[in-house]
Amino acid sequence: MAHPPAAALAGARSALIDNLDAVRHLADGAIALLRQRGVLHADEGRDALQHLFLWEIDSACQGSLAAASLRARLLDRQARFARWQAETAPEYLLIQPDGQRAAGVLPASPIPTDGQRWRGLATGAGVARGRVRRIRHPAEGVALQAGEILVAPATDPGWTPLFLKAGGLVVETGGYLSHAAIVAREFALPAVVNLPGIMDALQDGEWVEVDGGRGVVRRVGNG
Repeated sequence: MAHPPAAALAGARSALIDNLDAVRHLADGAIALLRQRGVLHADEGRDALQHLFLWEIDSACQGSLAAASLRARLLDRQARFARWQAETAPEYLLIQPDGQRAAGVLPASPIPTDGQRWRGLATGAGVARGRVRRIRHPAEGVALQAGEILVAPATDPGWTPLFLKAGGLVVETGGYLSHAAIVAREFALPAVVNLPGIMDALQDGEWVEVDGGRGVVRRVGNG
């Protein structure tokens, strides 16, 4: 399958960044209005908006939704989100014949390695070399420098902006239809997934090569 030319990819990325910039300006304006109306405190910003629906933000900005009511909803959702973050999600759900459900964690599976090379699922074409940057949550993405190899435990749509900066992608979990695999293919980003333990095996700053065609990640000294 032919890959889109580099110029087309660059144009698509520029268009995405332009749209994200417009969204950020709208969010900042909404935050200012919500602070004036008492929905948000002075130290609360974009992180708080993720707990509100767009229609709630719009109604509160227009004054058709009581500030006290929306403030109570926000606090309730923030508390609920904090509880969810404190939980450890099961890796699988099993439905028994009697309808009962069981949840558990898969046993840690060692990754075939000689200490310098790891093999996972090849999910993104091409080869990339760069410094390792381990990121455990999208909020840590500010540490990722352009061209670095993004190493993550798993990804979802919240990680997508980081793919635009990364030179390659390595993920502990996932398959051919996982978020990381699909988006990496769309962005023509060299990627390897399903490498349990790779977050601990690699260190920030060391150089690796990501072969998205063969599904191999290997250390390459200083690049």
